[in-house]
Amino acid sequence: MNVREIGEGDELVIVNLSRLMHAEAPAYRHILFEPEKVAHWTRFCASDPDWICLLAENDASAPVGFCAAGCVPMVFSSERTVDDLGLYVLPEYRGSSAAARLVDYLREWAKAKGAIAMRFGLTTRVNDQQATSFLHRMGFEAGGVIMIHPLVPETVR
Repeated sequence: MNVREIGEGDELVIVNLSRLMHAEAPAYRHILFEPEKVAHWTRFCASDPDWICLLAENDASAPVGFCAAGCVPMVFSSERTVDDLGLYVLPEYRGSSAAARLVDYLREWAKAKGAIAMRFGLTTRVNDQQATSFLHRMGFEAGGVIMIHPLVPETVR
């Protein structure tokens, strides 16, 4: 398993992995998927030094997952945190080292950026307990709750 920062030619790979994440997620599958929006964020993450998009590949260099995040200042301080845009691993690679390697790579990047914390939001409603257990094993602790009030009935299930 290998993790690397995305490069030229990886935009479509991230769009395709994002499409799979969107389709699997009960919280998002009813929302229009816009590949051009994902492509824009992919280009942004690849070009802005405070943002990153990582790609996990199996031993045959086939993509199996991604993680995108930004290092941003807190609202009330100049201290910075790394906040995720998304972490996704193909179902058949869950339980492999892919997710851990993505998080480890991101942790080292966050440290190099001088971030004081990393934060992941669990919002897809896919395997919430497994994702929470995984993040606990990676050294994360609960840091709050995301509350959702759907303004369009089919937006969140």
